[in-house]
Amino acid sequence: MYFPFEGGSMDFKSGMVKLSGSFLDNSVSDISYIDNKININDDEHYGEYNLSTDVYGAAVAFLRKSLYMNLGKSAISNNLNELCYKMKEDIVIVECDDVGQDYVSFVNVAAPQNWNPIAVLGKSFTEIHNPVPSENLRRSSKKIISACLNKGPYKRFQWSIQGSKRLNLHSSINSVKNNNNNIEGEMPLYIRLETQHIKGLRKGLGTSSVSVNAFMFSILTSFHSLDSLNISQLNGLRLSLEGLTLEEMKYKGLTDVMELILSQINYYEKILICKQVI
Repeated sequence: MYFPFEGGSMDFKSGMVKLSGSFLDNSVSDISYIDNKININDDEHYGEYNLSTDVYGAAVAFLRKSLYMNLGKSAISNNLNELCYKMKEDIVIVECDDVGQDYVSFVNVAAPQNWNPIAVLGKSFTEIHNPVPSENLRRSSKKIISACLNKGPYKRFQWSIQGSKRLNLHSSINSVKNNNNNIEGEMPLYIRLETQHIKGLRKGLGTSSVSVNAFMFSILTSFHSLDSLNISQLNGLRLSLEGLTLEEMKYKGLTDVMELILSQINYYEKILICKQVI
């Protein structure tokens, strides 16, 4: 498992690294992602805004090819939303207009983490990431967009700490409780880890393909309970949390539950230490 607190600290940069594997995940999971997609309210989770024909076609072609390797002919469809419902990942497309302004043009997101997928349609990278406590991230937005369009593919990770393994945390669901990540003393708590893959979209084949000035990113959520971590991981998590500023804690929804989380970390550390002694 990728562990984002390995060094005992957490930053809020884009954190993109080169993707070496496939864009879609093929591993077996005990979470029913497809069932979650089926059970959501579609009107709140998918939509499009000025999605160009070239970008739509390039996205369909890319996903058809990716899914065909996993599902065979059952994945063949020319409908972008239908393809999205055949994979575990959520999908977002960002494209640039004629003057180079980026905006979100497509969302099919069944497992949002306390946000509204429809609300980001038409918004730029800078607008969406305005709440993130990192001025460097906003200043680097043009470079990040350029890299996503022309380089890569990339992967990056996002994390939170949650009181349940619920996938769909749309901002309209129990909004008051979402302010503290649904944590009310549950044991164990979970690290909710979102793995994002980013790839520029192109039309055409091979060396004759051309960019359509858009990129796709996928979001795949996994959960790791605190009682499954080893001592080194628990220590790294504790140091990371203790190093957060008040602004960062607020952004992560941890302001009112930090004491509870740290006490649970200490509890599991003591259990592991006792096992080592015995």
